[in-house]
Amino acid sequence: MKSYLVLKGKKPKIKDGNLLLDKLAGARIKWNAAEQYRNKDQIMADLAKKLEKTEGAKPYVIPGGASYDIGTWGYISAT
Repeated sequence: MKSYLVLKGKKPKIKDGNLLLDKLAGARIKWNAAEQYRNKDQIMADLAKKLEKTEGAKPYVIPGGASYDIGTWGYISAT
């Protein structure tokens, strides 16, 4: 399964912490300026459509923080 992250800010020169783990896991990252990131839901929807058209992908968009029903049940199950 491929992952694509939509993040706020500029691409750092040094990858460490979670960002390092994301890259090691093969995640692709789309960096966005703070003013653009306010529209992150639209950015993710547009990216999903683009990946469908260009790569034949079947994207599943997860809201930031995974704070939605399925994400909640995932945390409960993990504990």
